Amino acid sequence: AKAVGISNAALSNYETGYREPDLDTLCALSRYYGLTLDELLDVNGEQHEPIYDLSPVLKNKYIAYKGDVFELKDSQ
Repeated sequence: AKAVGISNAALSNYETGYREPDLDTLCALSRYYGLTLDELLDVNGEQHEPIYDLSPVLKNKYIAYKGDVFELKDSQ
């Protein structure tokens, strides 16, 4: 963590997915590990079409986001 100018707590937050590093931190990490940003971020060049129709997703009672599961409820 010190080698790239971040705290141990910040590194832990990045590793657990609690927080995401900014671009400067990503660049410092890529230099430290000798990786390109694509390699660091595990980018494989695969493009995904954006989802415009969320109705199939919203029919589910639960949704997962960054390792956490949330229950969807109707708004009233």
